[in-house]
Amino acid sequence: MDDAACLWYPKDYFFPEKRSDQKQAIEVCDRCDVKIKCLVFAMKAEAVKDGSKRTGIFGGKTPKERENLQKILDARIKEMEKANG
Repeated sequence: MDDAACLWYPKDYFFPEKRSDQKQAIEVCDRCDVKIKCLVFAMKAEAVKDGSKRTGIFGGKTPKERENLQKILDARIKEMEKANG
């Protein structure tokens, strides 16, 4: 993703140790042209159930926000599968 706004920042900027430092990274994501692509990339990578932990800010979302989003998506998929028999 050559258009990513984060390319101009150090990598550790998006992997803050403190929750209070996440806001700065999210602000960079909020003005990024590839924010959605980045979020999709992270969600796909995290969908692999290998026991690894979600980390970092991707697509303007924290690990917890991505986890919650995945739960919502999983529930919707189950509903659709049930409806389609």
